Amino acid sequence: MRRRRCIPVINDITEGFAAEELEYAVFDESLFTSIWKSPERLSNETDFHLLLTALSREIAAENYQEPLLILKFMKKTAIGQDEVINRIFTSLLKQILRDETRKKLDPHVVLDFLDAGDKLFLDSETSKKAYAILKLYFLCRNRKSKLECFSCGCVQKYFIELYKDGTRLHEALNCLIKSKLSDSPTIIERLFNAMTVISAIEYFEYYIELLGELQNCSVIDKTDEKPPSRLIQLLGLLCETRLEDIPRACSKLISLLEPVNEKEQKKKFSILETVLKSKLLPRIFDNLMANPLAKLDLNRNSVQKYVEIIVNEKYLYALEASVLFAPLQLLNRIFLEFDAFAKSWPIIKNRLELVTIDAPQASILLIYVLSLIYRNDISEAILLGEFDLYLEKQFPGASVVGKRIIIIFFDIMKLLGAEKPKIHSYFKENRTKTKLLMNSELELAVEYLRDFSDYELNWFLQQRADEDFQFLLETAKNLQAPVNSDGFWRNSLEKFDENSIIFIENQLKIMATRIDRKGLALRIQQISQKMMQKSGKIEEKTAIFIKFPQILLEIADFSILPPNSSNLLFSTLILGFSAFYDGNEAQFNDLFRQFLSKTIPNSTCTSPMEIIEEICEKIRIKSNFRHLPDISFLKPNPDTIITQISEIFDTKIAKNDERIVEICSILLEKLAPQLQAFGDRGKTPFCQIVNIIVDKYVKNSVEPVNFQLFREVCERAVDGFAMMTEQWNFLFLSAKILTILNLTRREAGLFAVLMRKINKNEILLTKLRGKKEFVQLEGSLEL
Repeated sequence: MRRRRCIPVINDITEGFAAEELEYAVFDESLFTSIWKSPERLSNETDFHLLLTALSREIAAENYQEPLLILKFMKKTAIGQDEVINRIFTSLLKQILRDETRKKLDPHVVLDFLDAGDKLFLDSETSKKAYAILKLYFLCRNRKSKLECFSCGCVQKYFIELYKDGTRLHEALNCLIKSKLSDSPTIIERLFNAMTVISAIEYFEYYIELLGELQNCSVIDKTDEKPPSRLIQLLGLLCETRLEDIPRACSKLISLLEPVNEKEQKKKFSILETVLKSKLLPRIFDNLMANPLAKLDLNRNSVQKYVEIIVNEKYLYALEASVLFAPLQLLNRIFLEFDAFAKSWPIIKNRLELVTIDAPQASILLIYVLSLIYRNDISEAILLGEFDLYLEKQFPGASVVGKRIIIIFFDIMKLLGAEKPKIHSYFKENRTKTKLLMNSELELAVEYLRDFSDYELNWFLQQRADEDFQFLLETAKNLQAPVNSDGFWRNSLEKFDENSIIFIENQLKIMATRIDRKGLALRIQQISQKMMQKSGKIEEKTAIFIKFPQILLEIADFSILPPNSSNLLFSTLILGFSAFYDGNEAQFNDLFRQFLSKTIPNSTCTSPMEIIEEICEKIRIKSNFRHLPDISFLKPNPDTIITQISEIFDTKIAKNDERIVEICSILLEKLAPQLQAFGDRGKTPFCQIVNIIVDKYVKNSVEPVNFQLFREVCERAVDGFAMMTEQWNFLFLSAKILTILNLTRREAGLFAVLMRKINKNEILLTKLRGKKEFVQLEGSLEL
């Protein structure tokens, strides 16, 4: 007998299957007993066994079609012999199944026999459900071996017939997924269990693929009203798969579901709500907590990735990730079509509250919950508040790693607010993250200082400024936010090391960028007070007198600085030049030139002393340069620059003393009237400058080492004195003039120059001539 040809697969059920082609060849009838032509003889036990033996022999010889045809012929023609014929068929079927356990038969053979048994040879041993189970098993195995659902039209036809008998198919599928062959003969069940094992997830995937194929060939109408019921059935089957296979099953089911129009009104389906609460959600969460692979690498750099997962369902960073998130994708797809989220939330919330943040699977569980809230909570913020509360409660008892995870979730939620105003408003108002951080471990808090509001940042720094200052400074030095904590600033100025300088410089730049004139004025004043302090190492003081002017001079828009900034800078440069110039010549020269370019842009002066003289001259003539200092830089106060200079002079460092006395002589020559206006008694700047020149320098220079300097200082001093008016303190002034004249008397040229300068001021000359000592000195000049 020639083997029949397979019928082709059809693409549309309306076309119908081609007729089966079964051609008979001439065969030797002597091979078979003639009993089959006389079925009534089967009542004889001997004839029964004779026919069974003959047919079994043919099966053993792999002649499967002819025994089946003979039995079908007998079934049609025999009257009253159905039970006996069914017994013969069942025996042959068992033989085929036994052969199947030892060697793989052509699936057509097994399916042909199972189909015949299901339709023609039912007996008390094998129920229709058992036939459906066996059919489905071999159809699925054929799919595994052929890598396609319908390897031919024969297979397609068998499944379509089984599908149309929906109840039996669903029962068979349930039995296979649960591995329960109910209503089957013991021997058939034993044979079935000896065959190649097909897992529950493989049956489920096969069934999903089959449904897709049936849709393609129009067996299933996509527009019918059955999809909700079918979804219930599929979800029930999905929940019967092994716990570890839940993500894989969800991934497969998603591929079958049709897209949903988000604008359509959601459907209500009470049975679905029950399935979700009692089966699907518990199974999904059980899988998450039991799955050793359900762990996420959460760090600050992955925040955007998980935002994409939640907002746009972009799960395909890797195949494993896609399967891992398949249950979440399925849930979101269900909640998009059906109005079931609100009633499912208590189950979700309960599962969330049972998990501690340090559990290995906590991160992915939180992503699931957050995604479900974001995509399905129509209030947008109410359930998010419950999620926020969960994180807040978890924080105190969490490990440092757990706390980092909590903070990362706050970062994720903050970005989620970019798309939903209510979420944005919620986090703007509550700021739970920074509240937690402000009371957390210092190492964790400093990582997120940039996320603090100005108020939070300064409250935090103020609280920790003393105990943890050095550690905080390492982070705070590069913050791009204004630090207004007085305690932190105080400690920075006290410490004034490399990190403190970086912090101060950065903060002044931030205030300049924000045009915070009030803040700049306060901090510049604090820095100036630090510079005027008498204590401190020489290296520290040198650094501040160089670095502070550098910071201010690097601000591009000089006009945003406080009005007294030019005065403060000029004082600072003069003081630093007086005390720390040696060894730092290049830095101070550059600072003076930068300052000059800000105050007198077209000046050609280059050295610090020339620049000081140039600026004093412009102050004297009241030039209208915008950023030019004014005389108030010499205004009396406890820490006036002149007091500082005087104290530096007392250190008796020769090079410093020469610079100081030269500076004082320039100030007196250019600005004597303005200085005198501040007062010319006691410790006013005028008196201090004169005392430095006359008492500390001229008196101690009987034989000056640098006569040129001595001469210039004396001439400038007398030039300043020669500006005297009636309001000046003549008693003080005359004593200083007479001292200078007495000490320069031996230098005839210098003495004569000084006398000529005095003679230019009639008021001064007249009053001096009332002094016998001056008259004698004047007479010595005439001699």
